[in-house]
Amino acid sequence: MKMVKGSSDHTKENAHNNLKIFTYDNLRSATRNFRPSAMLGVSDGESVYKGWLDGSSLEPSISGVGIAVPIKISNTDNAQRLKEWQAEVNRGKLSHPNLVKLLGYYSEDRMLCLVYDHIPKRNLVNLLYRHPLQWDTTMKIATGIAQGLAFLHTAGDSPVNRTFNPSNVLLNGDFEPQLYFGSASLFRAHGALPVSMSDAVTSHYIPPEYIATGHWSVKSDVYAFGVMLLDMIAGSHFLDGYSDRPQHSLIEWARPVLSDTKKLQRIMDPWLEHGNPPKGASKAAKLILSCLEIDPEIRPSMKKVMTSLEEIKVCQDVAE
Repeated sequence: MKMVKGSSDHTKENAHNNLKIFTYDNLRSATRNFRPSAMLGVSDGESVYKGWLDGSSLEPSISGVGIAVPIKISNTDNAQRLKEWQAEVNRGKLSHPNLVKLLGYYSEDRMLCLVYDHIPKRNLVNLLYRHPLQWDTTMKIATGIAQGLAFLHTAGDSPVNRTFNPSNVLLNGDFEPQLYFGSASLFRAHGALPVSMSDAVTSHYIPPEYIATGHWSVKSDVYAFGVMLLDMIAGSHFLDGYSDRPQHSLIEWARPVLSDTKKLQRIMDPWLEHGNPPKGASKAAKLILSCLEIDPEIRPSMKKVMTSLEEIKVCQDVAE
């Protein structure tokens, strides 16, 4: 894919892709000249600003009128960053309820921009240490994540050139997840993350094959999903005291816990203490173990993960 210059050929391509090609003036007006107070996040050479657009035309609007959108800007001539930007534009051609929707893009010289359709309420990272959610809410989040990943895995033109962890999961007010793969946050974080959570994002979500080869595959997503489900179920009750362990030892410690009914019960105690008894906990533990298989080929597909999550939901429905 070539750098977009706004030519008629690119306009025809844009119409086919259903993505709007923004101009620099569009973005400058939408963000009030990129004022500092509009900045939502910054990370690794990327900045995200809050902008306002008309909901139908997607033209710049005055502050507080229309729709608030996150605008991600990369100022770089780095080849890897350009490759990631192009991959995100390609993914923007896809539409799924559990993927963050891309409205359009801008590219000129060293400036790469992406405009998304909404600013999320929160990030999954912020919830992992706030136990307990309702058990059915946890399963709802997990199911949405699995649906988004399964869709990406079956979309032939969606490249897997990314890693995956809770920072990629954005949530709306109804705890419906959407997946986002940019490095900069699309929302303004309130307060620093716990040290143990920061360690988790950078260590035990990484599967062994990625460490060995530097290659991330669809089965690497499955591994990361298993760790994510483990963290969602166990939270700080499980993670406290293990954040300073070497990479992957936490997962090695978790395997026998998940396979032992009595040890698994201790993980579930916080749910029980808050009158929120989990249904299908043993099935959830079995699913996590299958996702954490060392051999990627043995791990289930995300479609099979979705089937297992449906079985867990059946347990909940029967119990109710």
